[in-house]
Amino acid sequence: ARLVVLLDLNLMINNIGDDGAGALGESLKHNKTLTSLSLIFNIIGDEGAHRLAEGLRVNSTLTQLNMRINRTDSPGVASLRAAWLVYPDSRSLDGLSYDIDDTAQAEYNGARFDPDLENDGPDDDESVME
Repeated sequence: ARLVVLLDLNLMINNIGDDGAGALGESLKHNKTLTSLSLIFNIIGDEGAHRLAEGLRVNSTLTQLNMRINRTDSPGVASLRAAWLVYPDSRSLDGLSYDIDDTAQAEYNGARFDPDLENDGPDDDESVME
């Protein structure tokens, strides 16, 4: 008998929503072969993103995740990014490129965000290049 191993899973436009993302997150905790997962346009919100992130924190084999065109806002994106960075050297994350709230990111990184300590770089009136 020949063993068939699933490496790439494309669930684009399947309306899996938060429940489906949660089920995927649970399965990722145990999966040791999947390397690429595409969840484009699946109405996944923050709840689904949090549940998917739980699986990503444990899974070290998934190296590509595409979350374009979903309903995930700052808290969900922060959760996914924090989970994704558990294994940062070998992973490619697509579809979470928009800016997120610093407080939400810090919360999911396990830190308290203090805007008074934020360093935005040089002042606008200072010239960086001469």
